[in-house]
Amino acid sequence: MIATSLQATSFIVRTKASNLAMLYLYSVLLGVGIGGMLPIIAGLIAEHFGRKSFSIIYGASFFWLNLGNVIGPLYGGWIFDSTGSYTPAFMTCILLSIAAIVLAYLSGRSNAIRNGQTKSVASFS
Repeated sequence: MIATSLQATSFIVRTKASNLAMLYLYSVLLGVGIGGMLPIIAGLIAEHFGRKSFSIIYGASFFWLNLGNVIGPLYGGWIFDSTGSYTPAFMTCILLSIAAIVLAYLSGRSNAIRNGQTKSVASFS
């Protein structure tokens, strides 16, 4: 949730950017947000759903992630061509990030954490 919050904050900074320093801040926040989330996805999925369902959930997760990577630039270009600004596209990113944060919060803690079995991620069981 913290990493996604950094991404949402970066999109807000980008919509308000009026100088090069703000664009650098946007880049740092977005990079830390993405870099803080991507490496832990596999562990979170394993911890939350277990070993039995890991491959299908991991594959489905990255299918949607990659679909977004394909659609995002097309959507951004269409928005810019239609409005002359990228702001509506970044507002969409902000709303999607907020939705992701809420869904992550609502998903709750995994059974491993509730039962004090945090070792399960490292041993992948």
